[in-house]
Amino acid sequence: MVQREIDPLNGAARRDVLMSSEDAESMGISPGDRVRLRSEAGAFEGRARIAPIHPGNLQVHWPEAGGLLIPGKLDPVSLEPDYNATVVVEKIVEKIDAG
Repeated sequence: MVQREIDPLNGAARRDVLMSSEDAESMGISPGDRVRLRSEAGAFEGRARIAPIHPGNLQVHWPEAGGLLIPGKLDPVSLEPDYNATVVVEKIVEKIDAG
């Protein structure tokens, strides 16, 4: 397996969070904004990247976002690891030091 810093198929960096323009707009997120994804298993921080993805879905690289997955959870039919997670998306607001 070859993992590159930039995905040659879509131009996404390893920590990019691919999302639809509709979802980004509804959450007040612009391309390049820092975002946090939280699941019941953990969290992942990356940067928003607008992509042709169906609203309500996100795409992130593996293994970077593997901490969002529930360890040991398997697909009931194939018994493959379940690479899906339900997450909450939060925009990370940069704090400006007034000092």
